[in-house]
Amino acid sequence: MSDTNLRTGNVRERQDLKSMIDVLYGDLHYYGMLMALAGNLKVTAQKHEWIEDSSRAETLSCTASGADADWDTVNDTTGLPVATAEIVKLRVGDVLRLPSGPEVVIVKSIDVASQAIDLIARGHGSTSGTAQGTAAFTVMIIGHAAKEDQDAGYTDFQTPTEAYNYTQIFHDVAGETRTLKASETITSQDELDRQVAIKTIDLMKRLNKAMIYGYRDLDTSNLISTMNGIRQVGTIAISAGGDLTKALFNQLFRTMVANGASSNLGAILPLNQYDRLCQLFEPQVNALKPDEKKAGFAPTVIITAVGPVKLYPDLHCLSTEIIGIDLNRANYGPLQSKNGSESFYAVDATTPGSRVLKKALWGEYTAEFRQPACHGTLYALTS
Repeated sequence: MSDTNLRTGNVRERQDLKSMIDVLYGDLHYYGMLMALAGNLKVTAQKHEWIEDSSRAETLSCTASGADADWDTVNDTTGLPVATAEIVKLRVGDVLRLPSGPEVVIVKSIDVASQAIDLIARGHGSTSGTAQGTAAFTVMIIGHAAKEDQDAGYTDFQTPTEAYNYTQIFHDVAGETRTLKASETITSQDELDRQVAIKTIDLMKRLNKAMIYGYRDLDTSNLISTMNGIRQVGTIAISAGGDLTKALFNQLFRTMVANGASSNLGAILPLNQYDRLCQLFEPQVNALKPDEKKAGFAPTVIITAVGPVKLYPDLHCLSTEIIGIDLNRANYGPLQSKNGSESFYAVDATTPGSRVLKKALWGEYTAEFRQPACHGTLYALTS
């Protein structure tokens, strides 16, 4: 490469470090978060956006009735009150399970203005009309039914919400050290390659930490963007206030599943809590195929109250926390460059006229965490 190219700022040849990264993981406990996720996200803009549809509600609240009126009867089917703002959860034809009895009913019509519904009948099927009492109660939506040849009713549509994360730039410079170690290598280029490897490992660690504890922000004055980590995204927060127990760990993942998490569950956790979990639960033999492993690593799997959970010990994780992740709703990846780089890359940064070789290392990544209610943290554990 000529000095002219260096001085004029022309695009210089990039060295994609993806193949190097695959063999540089070293101590895998530094990369628990990176190991947990596929890392094949395609990112095309600084603000990486996606759209989420929330799941339909499974329950709703009904308003208290006066004695022997509305819900506190066995045969009233009109003008039955629903709690304010809960009416939007319903569609004509929804099948409801009332708690007393239990009684099953079907919604005939909905009056949004008066926050009330009409029913086709009380005591559908083999159930009987039952007075539900005078206190407010919760109804379970157990299905939907429609008449034969019925016209299309309300659309079963949930308003999509925008979700996004910013990309974050990770940068460092590798150069010859002019040390005894350098004199032991064959050439200056060998020493430079060694420094590139060291710096790449450090950048991977920084990325791993950002994916756990990062905060999303865009500083438009200084043109710096940072990405959200899983700790800030997950909305479930359970305070332990003591030692880790089976009950607490199960509670975290039960809550995630109740909020719609998939069966592909993982935990990012410190080594002390990993050891504790392996004492509480009998670790299972991992059934991952060789080609499903990452850098030769296969996670420990434990069987919880909601099924298997993969454990990813991480030295960056606080000793008093365990982070639960729905692995089907989390991923990360680099900003796609015009020259096709899909990872960290290195660019020649040698100063013209200098004998000290240098390379600038760059990577711009983001993470995608869908459905915040499917991720959470168990915190305030005894370390």
